[in-house]
Amino acid sequence: MTAKPSYIYLSKIEDVKSEARRQSSRQESLKYSQHLQDAAIKIGALSYHELRARYRKSVDSTPIAKESGDAICPDCDFTFSPEDKDDVRDHRRRHENFDHYYLSTGHRPNGYAARESMKKKGYTLIEEGSELEGWEMVIQSWFDRSVFSYIESGKYKHHPSFSKYAAMIIGNNVAGCSNCKKLVEKYGQKPGAIHEGETYWRPSK
Repeated sequence: MTAKPSYIYLSKIEDVKSEARRQSSRQESLKYSQHLQDAAIKIGALSYHELRARYRKSVDSTPIAKESGDAICPDCDFTFSPEDKDDVRDHRRRHENFDHYYLSTGHRPNGYAARESMKKKGYTLIEEGSELEGWEMVIQSWFDRSVFSYIESGKYKHHPSFSKYAAMIIGNNVAGCSNCKKLVEKYGQKPGAIHEGETYWRPSK
C-alpha cells in the first residue's frame, strides 16, 4: 500500500485545530487541549498526539537514502543525516514549512536538480525561438529557489506569487528577459522590487 503524502496528515491537523478553536469560543469551560482531543477523535484519530505522530512518521519515511549515508527528501529538498537527532528535527521543521506552503498555495516548488534541469531546458527553448515558454521555465526555476529560502526561514507566507515575482524579475531585466515582448505583455514590469543582479525576492524594509 502506498503511503499517504505527509501534507494530507498536516491538512487534517489544521482542520482539527480550526475545529478546536471554534469549539473553544463556544465552550470556554474546557481547555483548548481537550477540544483538540475531541476534534481529532471525531475524524477517526485515537488522539491529537496520535495524529501528530502519524504526520511525523510520514515525514520521516519520505527521505531517500544516498550512498554517502545521508538522506535527501524529494519533497523539501533537505539533505541530512538520519542518524543525527538535530538533523532529523531540522528536517521535520523544514518539511512542515514545505507542506504548509503547498497547502496554502497549491504549488510544490522544485528542488535543486529539477530546477537546474528546468532552467537548462528553458534557455534551450529561448535559443530555439520559443522565448515566452523558455523564459517562463527559467523564471520558474528562480522562483522556486527563492521560495525555498523562505521555506527554510519559515516566512514563506510573505513570498509573492509567481506572477508578481515574474513582474519583479522582468522589471530588473534579469538576464535580458525584458527583451521578450510577450513576457512583458503577460506579466508586466515592477522595477526595483528585486535587487539588481539577484533572483531572490527580499521584503522591503
